[in-house]
Amino acid sequence: MKGEGYMKKITVIGTAYLRVDYSVELPMSETDFDALPAEMQNDLLETHIDWLEECKQAEVQDFDIDEIEETEEGEESE
Repeated sequence: MKGEGYMKKITVIGTAYLRVDYSVELPMSETDFDALPAEMQNDLLETHIDWLEECKQAEVQDFDIDEIEETEEGEESE
């Protein structure tokens, strides 16, 4: 039975876009790095960055909300 004491909640599902500043050392010269195609440069960076550590300082750039579901709390609020 629904009463006034029941608290409504929503669940928001979406995507958050983060900006992450990074610093990474690569075992190659700048000339060797520059000679690589952009896709290979990106792959190399992606595999050498400690993403868990770098994301600790991330900034949220944007949110996309895909879905909102309304649910109901099962216990009465005080």
